[in-house]
Amino acid sequence: MEKSSLTQFEGSEGRLHLIRALTLQPLIHEQNLAIAVARQLKLEAVPAGANLIQQGACDADLFSDFGGRRFRLRLMGRSWPT
Repeated sequence: MEKSSLTQFEGSEGRLHLIRALTLQPLIHEQNLAIAVARQLKLEAVPAGANLIQQGACDADLFSDFGGRRFRLRLMGRSWPT
């Protein structure tokens, strides 16, 4: 997300907007879970072309796109539709 996209989640109004955005995610959906996730969530802008996940890496991160931009998925050197 671009910096300007992150500002919509700042302050008390932004927190409510974030919780609404989280409830739209199929994995979260429920408001109580969205509130709990929002407490632990780290929002950050990701520049176009950046790698978010490295195959074989030992992490347990969860990524979600709140910016509505399209992204490219590459697995084992092959592009996949998103």
